[in-house]
Amino acid sequence: MNKSEQWAVFSLGDASDITGMSRRKVLLLIEQEVVSSTLPSGGRGNARRFTLLDIVRIQIAVRLENFGMAPRFMRKVVSKFTDRRLSPTNGSPPVEAQITSSNGELSVTYKSEEEKALQLIGGKEGQKADMILNIAIGTIINQTQRRAGEFNSPK
Repeated sequence: MNKSEQWAVFSLGDASDITGMSRRKVLLLIEQEVVSSTLPSGGRGNARRFTLLDIVRIQIAVRLENFGMAPRFMRKVVSKFTDRRLSPTNGSPPVEAQITSSNGELSVTYKSEEEKALQLIGGKEGQKADMILNIAIGTIINQTQRRAGEFNSPK
């Protein structure tokens, strides 16, 4: 995500429109402490403000919930998605996030298009885990950026 996207500010209504979820659903994820708004709301009664990264995290949380993951586990996974980890490295942005659970420990591994292709070719030998879940993080980021851009463009 570039600097201008990182600092874009959205309201709860904006986040709801961009994600396609109801405001209540977004608030429920916040109440369950699965996601939060990174920007301070400035006290009681003030509107929550979200960054583009916050909205990407909401999208990730919804996908995890669709897989049947409980909020206490979703919290652990979503907290691992930080701007530093989602930004392109060496010119190859992550296209997939692989969530692995082994012996109660969750880990998230980001893969570029090249790494994903190499894994498909090489197979997954020696990988022992209770759960492996792949999320198309590149698609989530691209869709969120596109929707946010459409939302901010003049009508």
